[in-house]
Amino acid sequence: MEVDFAFLSDFAEESGGKLHALGVGIDTIQAHSVPTRHPQLTMVAQIRYSAAESGSHQLEVRGFDADGQDIVDRVEGELPFPPLTGGTTGTARVLVNLVGVNFPGYGDHSFHLVIGGIEVSRASVRVVEPPAAVAE
Repeated sequence: MEVDFAFLSDFAEESGGKLHALGVGIDTIQAHSVPTRHPQLTMVAQIRYSAAESGSHQLEVRGFDADGQDIVDRVEGELPFPPLTGGTTGTARVLVNLVGVNFPGYGDHSFHLVIGGIEVSRASVRVVEPPAAVAE
């Protein structure tokens, strides 16, 4: 199993075999004060798998602050890798909406994608104070 891509976005959906995402690649959130709340983040990934990996796999997404404390409720589910026909690899997309993400402080935060008990990807977000306004 390989991760073709993984990122955080403001919103994502899949339709007709196409992935549509807004605010792709969030890596910094500016906040005047902390704790701060981001209304929604979507963790997106595309996983490439072999015929031997076909079947259902346990999926987990977790979010942590710099001290390793949970910042979102753990999301768990099943990720199907359909049987392959006529190809050597298949793909499965993961779109997990994280609603009302609370960031307890400034600094680095990370979101981990775990499949079958193995962390396959991690996306980081840094919460920072906005730059000071420049007086004219």
